[in-house]
Amino acid sequence: MDALDEADLALRHAVQLAPRAPWQRIGLVLGVDPVTAARRWARLSESGAAWFALHPALDGLTFAFVEVGCAASAWPRRRPSWRTTRGW
Repeated sequence: MDALDEADLALRHAVQLAPRAPWQRIGLVLGVDPVTAARRWARLSESGAAWFALHPALDGLTFAFVEVGCAASAWPRRRPSWRTTRGW
């Protein structure tokens, strides 16, 4: 897949912040139709540029990780800040 464009990056960011949000909400936040958001995510997933990996938590709840690969030259010079929706 070629480099991610601004819309792909915004979609990735929205899914990172709210991995369980419905496409209707993500589309509203991004200013696109929910079907467009879902299709963009499907394209990112099918190309291997983004994916979900679900793991059961100890208390039986499920949470999501969103991982996006990038070329070494595209890695930020400073350490990125990682967000979790739950403390460890």
